[in-house]
Amino acid sequence: MQRVPPRFREEFVAAIQQHAGGNPDKRSSLAQRLLRYGTTYARIQERACNGHQTWNGDWDERAAKRDELKEERLEKAIRELCDKFDCVPLFGGDPRGNTIKIKVMDGYTNDWGREGIGVPTS
Repeated sequence: MQRVPPRFREEFVAAIQQHAGGNPDKRSSLAQRLLRYGTTYARIQERACNGHQTWNGDWDERAAKRDELKEERLEKAIRELCDKFDCVPLFGGDPRGNTIKIKVMDGYTNDWGREGIGVPTS
């Protein structure tokens, strides 16, 4: 997974501050938490795509199960966070693009699919 340039993170924070609902004073905090959660979520999706392997190349069922549980908890936390700001998370499993997009009530999008605001670290 490549590191995202700071400009993309700054643009995401600005888009969330401008287009999300809820308390305007806490939107920056929302954006920062989504960036953090997005990085973790993308890492999980990348491992799921590449396969969970042990040091000798065997399939690691326990690691796959741990990631599935972590993914469920993370999706729940993101949904609860977005509910407070009148937005909806959209989850995708393909790590080549944004694995999380945030659908805002005013309809603003910045992704090619016109679905929402892409979380750049995801």
